[in-house]
Amino acid sequence: MRRRFLDAMALVQDDGRHDIFLTMTCNPKWKEIDDELLPGQSAQDRPDLVARVFHAKLEDLKVQLFQRHIIGVVGSYVYVIEFQKRGLPHAHFLLIMTPGYKMNNPDDYDKLVCSEIPDPIRWVAPYNPKLLMMFNCHINVEVCSSINSVKYLFKYVYKGHDKQVIHIDKDQENIVINDIQKFQDAHYVSPPEALWRVFSFPLSQIHPCVMALQIHLPNQQLARFKDGDRMEDIVDREKGKNSMLTTFFEKNKEDSNARKYLYKDFPKHFTWNRSKHCWRTRLHKSMIGRLVYANPAEGEILPTPAFMSYYWAYLL
Repeated sequence: MRRRFLDAMALVQDDGRHDIFLTMTCNPKWKEIDDELLPGQSAQDRPDLVARVFHAKLEDLKVQLFQRHIIGVVGSYVYVIEFQKRGLPHAHFLLIMTPGYKMNNPDDYDKLVCSEIPDPIRWVAPYNPKLLMMFNCHINVEVCSSINSVKYLFKYVYKGHDKQVIHIDKDQENIVINDIQKFQDAHYVSPPEALWRVFSFPLSQIHPCVMALQIHLPNQQLARFKDGDRMEDIVDREKGKNSMLTTFFEKNKEDSNARKYLYKDFPKHFTWNRSKHCWRTRLHKSMIGRLVYANPAEGEILPTPAFMSYYWAYLL
């Protein structure tokens, strides 16, 4: 979750603050669900059906948002699927609009938001009428363009799964309960979530993709090995390999075009070849880079990410 949160924050650093917070909740009374139920059954009896129908509706919503631009052109986004205690899935979207569709002044807000003074005894949730009629479910659409809410909303999206504290006893008589000794940190999985995973549906998605860029001191790059490998073999195998960082410096030596870009911007213009350990000019989709977090306990490497985030002209 922490890694995904850092990836999402890289979107904010690259494309600016988020603009729209959208939540879509499964409707157990959808016609597609009701038509497949046997007499006497409810949606809770068919978690497989709930998972499949919600996934289909979610894909349709993504088409409306990202291809048909129903609320404007979306530049980048992140969404996460969550499951309520009763099992119904819902999706949280955070949308970052392209510069032409960002809300920077009152006129921009008025183009997207229409508000009236509601009946004082009613609570009206923000919604989009077209999406509401199209999907026939709860779809909450809110403007959230304040920079102060960036971390809160991204942490809210990536808050993790529901947890349960449980204990199991065989004998129900004369039980001495010790909550400390019996504590178990358990992950609660509802039937629709279990089927969602069985069907291999994604639980989250981020666009564009984010690449974590390695940071290390000379000859201290990460080495990967399997259990049982001899230390001498590991050293011989890894000695000649270049890391992302060392190859970045080599690319700057031989390619004048590469010197225009910072390390964190490199994935936008070059792609990392895992098998040959080299950077090659990117031809297709763009990607965002982020520097791997350096822990203060790591000592000398701590200021390295800061140095790699500026051009040398500013540091001299």
